Amino acid sequence: MTQVVRRIVSCLQSMRRRLCVDGIGRFSCSQTGIAAVEFALILPFMLVLFIGGSEVGQSIAINRKVAQVSYSLGDLISQSKGVTTGTATATLASLPDIFTAASAVMLPYNAAGAQIIVGVVSYTGGQFKVVWSQAQNATAWTPGSTPPATVTIPTTLFSNGQQVIVAQVVYTYSSPFTAIMANIWGSSSITLSNVVYLRPRQSTTIACTGC
Repeated sequence: MTQVVRRIVSCLQSMRRRLCVDGIGRFSCSQTGIAAVEFALILPFMLVLFIGGSEVGQSIAINRKVAQVSYSLGDLISQSKGVTTGTATATLASLPDIFTAASAVMLPYNAAGAQIIVGVVSYTGGQFKVVWSQAQNATAWTPGSTPPATVTIPTTLFSNGQQVIVAQVVYTYSSPFTAIMANIWGSSSITLSNVVYLRPRQSTTIACTGC
């Protein structure tokens, strides 16, 4: 029985060798293209992973910049006794200069795409009211109005009659790979934002000349 099996196996191997001699047989027996076929199959998945990972990393880096810009803006104003929309004086800091300095933090990303809003809000009678506000690439808040819903100031940090500096930065990042990122983000762009709240350092209130 064993000899019969061996003869059958030997015959099959002999037939295979004969088949691999002609053109069609050599093609069916060749294994030289396996790596190329496998690479072609996994290439789309590799590209999606590479592009997706790169764009997610890019958005995280921009989000950190947005946070740094908002804090820098609020921190510069908190160190001033007052601000002005014109040229800086011995007692007043220039808001245009502060906006320029804060926008420089956004580099190397396009600072023109950042919507920057800063304002001073008073806390009186359990309510927040806008004292003054200025903006760059956005619309400033109306003095005397309630801060927008996007700004939620924690009431536990302030007592009645105090003022708080609010700096808000919103940046919309549009990916060059819209078709791929739309499946990850749900759209071709993602909105990144940050809001900081700071108390005045040099005085209890910060007035704005020209606002």
